[in-house]
Amino acid sequence: MFGSASLARLLICSVAVLQPLVLQLVSAHREEYSPRDRNHVAARRWRRLQEADAGAPPNLTAESTRVDIWPQIEERVTQQGGFTEVADALQAALDIAVEYNGAYGSGILRIESSDRDVGLLFAGASGNVKNNSDPSDEATTYAMPFEIASIGKMFTAAVILQLRDEGLLDLDDTIAQYLSFSNQFVRPSELSVTSEGGGFVIPASLHHYDGDIYTANLTIRELLSHTSGVVDYWELEEFWDDYEADADRYWFGVDTLIYPAEEEARFVPSDGSNFHYTDTAYVVLGLVIERIEEKKLSQVYRERIFDPLRLNSTYSQYRETRPSVKREVSRYAIEGGLGMVDMTNTLRNTAEWAGGCMASDAGDLALFLFRLLNGSLVSLESRQEMQRFDIGSPSYGLGLSKQTIETDEETVTLLGHSGYGQAFAYFSPELRVAITGSLNNNLNSANQLLEALVKALAYYNPKPINDDVIDDDPIDDDIIRLPPGNTTQAQGSNNSSNGTAAGEAGGPNKGSAKGKGARAKEGEKDTRLRNRQ
Repeated sequence: MFGSASLARLLICSVAVLQPLVLQLVSAHREEYSPRDRNHVAARRWRRLQEADAGAPPNLTAESTRVDIWPQIEERVTQQGGFTEVADALQAALDIAVEYNGAYGSGILRIESSDRDVGLLFAGASGNVKNNSDPSDEATTYAMPFEIASIGKMFTAAVILQLRDEGLLDLDDTIAQYLSFSNQFVRPSELSVTSEGGGFVIPASLHHYDGDIYTANLTIRELLSHTSGVVDYWELEEFWDDYEADADRYWFGVDTLIYPAEEEARFVPSDGSNFHYTDTAYVVLGLVIERIEEKKLSQVYRERIFDPLRLNSTYSQYRETRPSVKREVSRYAIEGGLGMVDMTNTLRNTAEWAGGCMASDAGDLALFLFRLLNGSLVSLESRQEMQRFDIGSPSYGLGLSKQTIETDEETVTLLGHSGYGQAFAYFSPELRVAITGSLNNNLNSANQLLEALVKALAYYNPKPINDDVIDDDPIDDDIIRLPPGNTTQAQGSNNSSNGTAAGEAGGPNKGSAKGKGARAKEGEKDTRLRNRQ
């Protein structure tokens, strides 16, 4: 609510003595989005843990989270000619990354080509499902599902773009066309049949700045691109106090909006020059989707994405039955002064909702990326809109992030998203591969692993295939193939203790060799890419 007390706070914040701080914050919002810098949730939890004098978990120090993995595997990659050695190096990189988790969090990694004649290049795991230090615990395999957190923003963005393609909304529509506003917001008392979000009335003061209210003027595009200026509820101490107080609380989407509604927005929306990453925006987008579809968001995801793409291990947690019989690996995070906490199967995670309350496996995420960026999930025009990195942040589009990694041969682009707990799902248009998985621990750094993986893959096949992920004349149901002469066949052999699989692949200069590995079933080829249609 935007009462006299809140207005007084806004006036106080405009006092000259605080102006330097305000200017510093505004300047920060102009910096580009980067998964390497933006994990404000991890940073906040780390600070809270330190303040509580709980100490850091073993092997997880400020130094260890920045460990450089590439030098530790470079020799294996550069001094060997076949993909067998490269696959061994990829597994070694994963093992090194997971080592810094200590007992908390296993690693899963999948590397898959968008060319159906190449298919699966590598799939591996490291550590145990729940406790890496417990020899009796089940070993994690690459086929196990895990919580994907903010990777789910790509799913929400995909649904919004589908609605745009169908003429049911426009990206420049204001949310006032779909939602109502109230100064006397009341928490919903029961779950609506058609709304997991808790209804379609939101706090009128959700976006207020310098005494003016802009909530009704927020656009779909601004929410998708994090250029609205709305405060992220995950930043707020008041939210964290309530979130940590009750592990069994069910959060409606609108529940989370109460907290940022009490805070002044980071900036005025619409000029497109500022950027502030905020889950709050995606909660509002979830409500818009439910209003248009007149269905629960989890049902929309299932009908529009999960079932059509046959993502058999992907589901909306706590809001539908888990479809997979596979055990779900634990995801660890620092919870205030409580130390390291296993976040899986905890009802309070419903607070993530449209910002990423999902579980999936690495194979499903690869398939989703192929269909989203190269396929028919959304139109070509919507894919182009999604990959507009010229508003707000040069490294964030519409529900899609971009990072670049410099190799000896070229600059490699990664398009996709990361998730809290160090989950990752990226597609490289230059390497033509999807890299998916998770380290399942928010204090680790998946970016160091991604850098090592990309450098290894770029060395193995350094020739750029296509500089543009968008294919104006797609063939074979929009799945883009390698040019003639660069195609290879993926085959599997069986010999691994921790669920590692490597396909046979040949690069233009490095020869070819059959990799070591085991499929999900004894002797079974991974035919996911060939059976997509």
